[in-house]
Amino acid sequence: MFVDKAFGDDFINVTLRVGKTGAFDDVLFVQMMLKFIFDNSPFLRKASHFKGEVLVNGRASPQLPVLIAAFQKHMMHRPKPQGFLNRATGTDAQKGRTTIWMLNGQCELTLAALRSPLKNVFELMAQMSPFAPKKIENTLPGIQP
Repeated sequence: MFVDKAFGDDFINVTLRVGKTGAFDDVLFVQMMLKFIFDNSPFLRKASHFKGEVLVNGRASPQLPVLIAAFQKHMMHRPKPQGFLNRATGTDAQKGRTTIWMLNGQCELTLAALRSPLKNVFELMAQMSPFAPKKIENTLPGIQP
């Protein structure tokens, strides 16, 4: 997981594919974003028929692809949800169509809808985990901000 930029805004990106597998930090932050969205979206929870608590442990589980697919189907309106997400790459327009970009955006929209004092996904993640990235610059080795 690292801080990336698209359309002039910072967002949390993943280093590797997240779904049935994934790097610990990538999985952890995707799980935290999904938990926040599912916990605060009655529509998504009802539409996806998801029951129970969203696991947040940094380990890919059978639950994770199901949650990602539900997000892709009901929030991104994909007719064939994949159940995994890849690192956002390419131009701003290409990054803006990725699941990880949309997941960041949905967290921020949910914060706004809740009238939360938290301003963005970085503040939300910092509240949820001491390992959260700071909103500064790209932190992936070899990538220049």
